[in-house]
Amino acid sequence: MRTISLSLLAAALLLPAACEDTTAKVVGTAVKAAKDTAKGIERGIEDGRKAGASTDEAIIVTKPDDLTGHGTIQVGTVTPSEWGCDVELVVENASDRPLRISSPDITAIDAEGFAKAPRNPPGSLTVAARAKDKLVVQLDASSCALDKVRVWTLELEVPRA
Repeated sequence: MRTISLSLLAAALLLPAACEDTTAKVVGTAVKAAKDTAKGIERGIEDGRKAGASTDEAIIVTKPDDLTGHGTIQVGTVTPSEWGCDVELVVENASDRPLRISSPDITAIDAEGFAKAPRNPPGSLTVAARAKDKLVVQLDASSCALDKVRVWTLELEVPRA
């Protein structure tokens, strides 16, 4: 009888630690599954948008590789505004089809190396065939002394005045 009592006592003392470990593993697995699912949904939407023909037959650009051979992006001007500063990106379409820049990830890097995010994430921009267009991004910045602008992974130089 004493052996059983000691076994039950030992199990009762160890149970909270085992319960905590098991719960942590279950919750960790659930969070990872949710993140993987969200990433899969995002990638599925992107793949579906690219694979499906748009009504204007535009080339869909969602990362730098999609731009290769179709066009370029460069920084046009950087000007102070009431919100901070406006960065004008010039998109040139060298193809015979419209070029749609979709949800570009844009970050400006100032002269001290600090990252400056857009006030509002830019949506999309469709540039006519063999033409240029501008995408203006508003930054919360006390100074417009920017060193470079990063669009996805492209490092774009800022023209000096």
